[in-house]
Amino acid sequence: MECSLSSVKSIIKAAVTAAAAMAFCLSAGSAQAAKTMGFTYESPGDPIFSWIQTAGPTKVPYVIINAPNNGNLVAGDPSYIPTGSWSPSLASWVTLSQTLHNAGIKVICYVDSAYTNRPVWEVENDMSQYLLDGFTVDGFFIDDVAWGWSAASGDGSGTTHGQWYTSLYNFAHTTMPSWNNPKLAASPTIINNPGSIGDVSNWMTTCDLNVIFEGPYNTFTNSSGTTFSGYTSWSPSGTWVTSYPASRFINLVTNVPNTTTVDTIFNGAANKRAGYLYVTNVSCDWQAGFNTYGTDPTQTIWNREILKSQ
Repeated sequence: MECSLSSVKSIIKAAVTAAAAMAFCLSAGSAQAAKTMGFTYESPGDPIFSWIQTAGPTKVPYVIINAPNNGNLVAGDPSYIPTGSWSPSLASWVTLSQTLHNAGIKVICYVDSAYTNRPVWEVENDMSQYLLDGFTVDGFFIDDVAWGWSAASGDGSGTTHGQWYTSLYNFAHTTMPSWNNPKLAASPTIINNPGSIGDVSNWMTTCDLNVIFEGPYNTFTNSSGTTFSGYTSWSPSGTWVTSYPASRFINLVTNVPNTTTVDTIFNGAANKRAGYLYVTNVSCDWQAGFNTYGTDPTQTIWNREILKSQ
C-alpha cells in the first residue's frame, strides 16, 4: 500500500495529539485523586496504627495523633494530666511516634487553640512539650480554629484572629526549627481545623493544610436539636478555595453508612477540592455520646478508603 508524505505526516500528528491528550488526562486524574488522612485519638496498641502502617505512606502520608489530654501537655493547661499518670505510658507514645515516622508516615501532633480563647504562648508551650517529652514530630494539628480573620482574639491580647494564628505558624515554622531538635521535622506541617471554609484566603498563610469540611455525609438533626450540615449538599464552588490546589485541603466525613458511599466520596473528591480524606462510619453526634475520632471506623470502611486512596 502506498501513502503520500502528507498522509504520513497527518497520521503522525494525530498519534502525537492523541498521546498528549491521554497524558494530560492521566496527569489531571492523578493530581485530583485523594489520599487518606490518618486521623485518630486512640492510644498506642489500637488496631488503627497497624492498619495505617500496613497501608503505608503512599496511601496514608500523615497521621494525626492526640496525646491523652487533648494536647494539653503543660501543667496549668485545661485537662492537664501528668505524664507519669498516662496509660498507656509516655514511653509507648514516644515509641509509637518514632515507629510511624520510621515507616515514612508523617506524625502530626494535636494541640487545641480553643478558638483563641487560650493565650498563644500556652499553645506554643504544648507544641514544645511534645519535643520535651520525646515525641517524634513532623507537624501539628491546630484544632478549634476561630472564624473571622479580622475579629478580635478571645484571649484579651488585643490581636486579631489572623495575627494570633500567624504568630503560631511562625513559631512552628521558624522558632522551633531553630532549636535543631532531631525529633522535629526541618519544616513542620501545620494543619488548621476550622471545620469549614474561612472568610478570606488569608487563612492559607497560617497553615500548610486546611480542613475545609468536617461533618456527616448527610444532614441530620439530633435529639438535642442540633443540625449537622451534610457533605452531600456542601460545595467549595464559588469560594476562594478554588484558587488553590486540592493538595492543600482536607475533608473529614463522618456517619458514612457503607462502602458504596466511600466510593462516592472518593470518586467526587475533585469536585469537593479534597486532596486528603478521612472517612468513618462513626457518628459526629458528640451530644449523644459518640467519640468520633476516639473510635475506629469498621475495618470494612477503612479497607475501602485505603483501596480508593491514590
